[in-house]
Amino acid sequence: MRVLIDFLDVPVYAFDEFFQSLALHKEKSMDFYKLNGGSKSKGKDLHYHSKKLKKNIIKYLDDLVETYHPVLYKKYLERYRLAEL
Repeated sequence: MRVLIDFLDVPVYAFDEFFQSLALHKEKSMDFYKLNGGSKSKGKDLHYHSKKLKKNIIKYLDDLVETYHPVLYKKYLERYRLAEL
């Protein structure tokens, strides 16, 4: 963490404040999520919501993100790309 703080050249207290507010935001988000039906797939189906979209829409969105943000796409999203597209 120290390396990151030094790299960003921000005071340590700023990170403490960030993580405190992050924890609060996460807690509020999870409470809201639970109040509104919770998880539909209980974490067992990573494609639960995307199954509601037409395949050409999913392909279009995948291609768009891959084109404009290739590094992020490869690092975080490529593994979720549906094989049949």
